Amino acid sequence: MTKALTLPARSRGAHPASQRSPILLAAFAASALVPCLAPSQAEAAAAGPTAVYTITPCRILDTRLGSGIYAGKLSPGDVLDLKVSGTNIVLQGGSTSNCPDIPPNAWGVFVNVIAVETEGQLNNDLGIKPWGSSRGATAINYDPGIFAINNGLLVGTCYGQSVSGSPPPSGTCDQDLTLTNGTGGSANVVIDVTGYTAGP
Repeated sequence: MTKALTLPARSRGAHPASQRSPILLAAFAASALVPCLAPSQAEAAAAGPTAVYTITPCRILDTRLGSGIYAGKLSPGDVLDLKVSGTNIVLQGGSTSNCPDIPPNAWGVFVNVIAVETEGQLNNDLGIKPWGSSRGATAINYDPGIFAINNGLLVGTCYGQSVSGSPPPSGTCDQDLTLTNGTGGSANVVIDVTGYTAGP
């Protein structure tokens, strides 16, 4: 079911001065979003995020440029945990600015996900979910030799899940997001954040 959701204005004091005003989200299709809440938790967190902020796109992951576990293609079955802001961004091959416009208490982020230099079988799945969650969704499906992209995907963060009543098993959010590569292919992955949601 598609619903129109108006997000009321809020003080921007807790957010970087560079943020634009909250915008209207219309025609929010639940099927188009990466789930942040299980249905049984939705009523308990009825307030939900109250504002959406757009930012200058900031790269949080580029496995072509990353260091350590973030360096090189995701192999079949690989799982990669990510931060969306902070000093880890450079290690992830992202922006040298560490994406300061994305606050650590973002409930969710809008991402562009790109698979490049792809290999393997047809229709390989790349999944994305909040860190610590058992529920996720497909970010993109990619074929060998063809780059694939999904723009404007909204995915919940670990923090967003925690304040909505679903903290990770450890009780703390050590990471924000998790990527899971399918067993049929390998690819370098690039992720840009273009905005975020914030709570009351």
